[in-house]
Amino acid sequence: MARKTKDSCYEYSRDGIKQNILRNARSIKVPQGWAEQIAERVACAIDKWIADKELVTEDDIRLEMIKELEPLNPDLAFAYQNHDKII
Repeated sequence: MARKTKDSCYEYSRDGIKQNILRNARSIKVPQGWAEQIAERVACAIDKWIADKELVTEDDIRLEMIKELEPLNPDLAFAYQNHDKII
């Protein structure tokens, strides 16, 4: 279970993570094949990380995604770090 806002919760979705990464990768022109590999690796890492947690926030997931993305594609990690800013 993941918490999106103070009053709403939603189920964690591995596919949602992958689609989100692919969408962001497309926007910064990461080649499709590499973007798919990145999305799969990060989704696997998030699955392992979230397995023993009962409740996490969307921000917790985003921070973990950034940590996993940095060695794979620093530009994509930067995009996630600055998602709420105009870049």
